[in-house]
Amino acid sequence: VRDRLYYACTGWIGRNVFSRWKTGHTASEFAQRDQQLSAGAKALCRYTKDRRFLRLPEIQSAAESWLPDMIRQYQRSREAWTEFTERWYGR
Repeated sequence: VRDRLYYACTGWIGRNVFSRWKTGHTASEFAQRDQQLSAGAKALCRYTKDRRFLRLPEIQSAAESWLPDMIRQYQRSREAWTEFTERWYGR
């Protein structure tokens, strides 16, 4: 259960960074959430007795640094999908 919770947390962190960008929000609008993540990570570590949860703020920072790559991959996927649907449906 701890593994599933940990990996769910890491997945949501990455998705949230991308989702924030996609909805037009800036990182500065979420500064309070970073503080909450830090506090929550410490609480999860204590509750689960699993030090991996202390890495969540670091994972958040890494996801922020990977955002430009996520955006490029998203844009390439959109372009590929558009090309595919135009060829398939002849639009």
